[in-house]
Amino acid sequence: MKITFELPTIQEYIHLQAKAGRTTVDESLVERALSHTLLSILVRNDQNELIAMARVVGDGALYYHIVDHIVTSSARDISDQMLEKLLSALYENASTSTTKAEIAVMTDLNGIKMYQNAGFKLVYPDRYGMIHEGAAERPD
Repeated sequence: MKITFELPTIQEYIHLQAKAGRTTVDESLVERALSHTLLSILVRNDQNELIAMARVVGDGALYYHIVDHIVTSSARDISDQMLEKLLSALYENASTSTTKAEIAVMTDLNGIKMYQNAGFKLVYPDRYGMIHEGAAERPD
């Protein structure tokens, strides 16, 4: 397996989403999403096929959010290593001696243990997370 820091192509992203059982999205939205990526890590098999990835979005200074942590069944064993390399690259560029960047992630129950093993802590009860999924249905 080969791990690199690069963006996937639009088609690779869509194919990986489908292979991982996620809902596919429109190419134009994928293109826009990928263009706002601060850092992306890809895992390819020996046939150079994309089998896992993760992206980071944020303000590029203080706040970062890990998104699109997608791992196919053939790459489950590399997920921890991929996250470790992603965090290492992030901290190398994001933190200074006086300011530490905040890296956030939202995950399903199955992912909590992996992120905790990488040093993430649940924020409740000190903080609460929320999402708004109705961007296309905004109230007037």
